[in-house]
Amino acid sequence: GSQIMSSSDGVPLLNAAQATFPNGFWWIKDRQNSNSWQYVSNIGGTQRVTKSPGATGSYNGSYPSYSAPSGDSIAYCWKYDSSDPTINGFEMKTNVGNGSTTISHNLGKAPDFIMAFAGRMDLPFAIYHSAVAGERNTWSADLFYAGEGWWGSNSDFTSTTFGVQANNSYTNPTGYTNLYFLWTAVEGYSKFGSYTGNGSADGSFVYLGFKPAFILLKSSTNAFDWQIYDSTRSPNNPATLTLRPNQSASEVTSGNDLDILSNGFKARDNGSINNNSGSTYVYMAFAESPFGGENQPPATAR
Repeated sequence: GSQIMSSSDGVPLLNAAQATFPNGFWWIKDRQNSNSWQYVSNIGGTQRVTKSPGATGSYNGSYPSYSAPSGDSIAYCWKYDSSDPTINGFEMKTNVGNGSTTISHNLGKAPDFIMAFAGRMDLPFAIYHSAVAGERNTWSADLFYAGEGWWGSNSDFTSTTFGVQANNSYTNPTGYTNLYFLWTAVEGYSKFGSYTGNGSADGSFVYLGFKPAFILLKSSTNAFDWQIYDSTRSPNNPATLTLRPNQSASEVTSGNDLDILSNGFKARDNGSINNNSGSTYVYMAFAESPFGGENQPPATAR
């Protein structure tokens, strides 16, 4: 499952998140101050912290310590069910780079979104999104670049494997313990896709089949920032509060409006961040009140 936790005091936030999901992946950010995002994971009982931006490139061979934010803060939390990752459509794992071009997974179907962090610790997250398969991006404002480059061929992304380039510095450096966080869509709970902006205040509508609690989006065709909208910080429409996971900046409080609807979301601004005319945007979204059919059990959510 997934959960969003907000606190006016960031100090106890990680402890609260880990009490809710003892085995998981937690994205934590101080909303009021300019400082790094902290991505905390617990894989096989080992806690690792990666920070973005700023700390990447200065780890000196070891992961940094978690530093509790002091201001009004947010935590985005994903539960890892190691016994059956298909339930939540989420898996996290380590793999020592050995020159292989495929890595196994247990999602039961091909991954839709992957964050890879190279164990050499001097590069940002590498990003894969199934809506622009065959392209690549980092946790940055850059557009998605054509060509597989870091990832494997499309045929490598199956119900049991995902593809990486042999000895690629971003996704699979040989001899390093590399981290991978994988998601795949679960009906009624999560969805991954793309849409085209129309440059109008009556923006593009994206059908999800559920009311989203969390939306991450990014233009794949333009050098615009990644954006996070959520119904915890923006309980009413239009949602105007955004966080940019590729920046250390504090929360943006106006512009790039978006409506969070009962069955999807809709851009309500003609700004470039979410609705530039003709631009392609990729997204991942998670439900506020998950539901599912047979073998699609509802997952815990806000």
